Amino acid sequence: MKRVIFGTILFAGLFLLGTMCSPPSHTEEHSHHLLDEIRQHQSPVEYEGLSYGTLDTSYLLSVHADLPEVEDFFTQKRVSEITSFPCANCHNQPLEAMKNAQKKDLKKAHWNIHMAHASENTMTCITCHAENNMNELTTLTGELIKLDESFKLCGQCHSTQYKDWQGGAHGKQINGWQTPRAVKTCVSCHNPHQPSFPSRFPARLNTNQLGE
Repeated sequence: MKRVIFGTILFAGLFLLGTMCSPPSHTEEHSHHLLDEIRQHQSPVEYEGLSYGTLDTSYLLSVHADLPEVEDFFTQKRVSEITSFPCANCHNQPLEAMKNAQKKDLKKAHWNIHMAHASENTMTCITCHAENNMNELTTLTGELIKLDESFKLCGQCHSTQYKDWQGGAHGKQINGWQTPRAVKTCVSCHNPHQPSFPSRFPARLNTNQLGE
């Protein structure tokens, strides 16, 4: 009986040893080949010789991020793109005085601006524009902000988007992802008076409604 048990154990051991030492099957060779390809693609990629051009930061504004894990970066300046700046060239009196002095038959100033940001009970022009200094913006607490730093104003209400913008998840990069990091500012993409994007082609067509 002992010889039978010993023989069975010996046979099983020899069988396992033969299986381990046998040459790999075609499937195993294919698997190893795929793993080698994956490792090859995971190896560091060399970018020597590629050039994205030098970023001219003299036209950009340095931004100190509020998030501790985000390094300082650059964004676009706003004032240089406003043809009617400084606003004080026309706004040389208090706003109410200018309204009262305007003749009724004349077209109102900024007639082409349509507010579609919030209801009139929530937001008016002087919610964002400093009433006594139209060259600057004003926060909800009355702090003055330069027009180039309008992103600080937007961040008061749009805090989630503001954090995403600082971290790089919201907005568009300038000159690729090379350092130094530079991004478009809020009003580069959003009209501050009508920030929502209008519906644009292509739009999804509901074919189930064609027969109605």
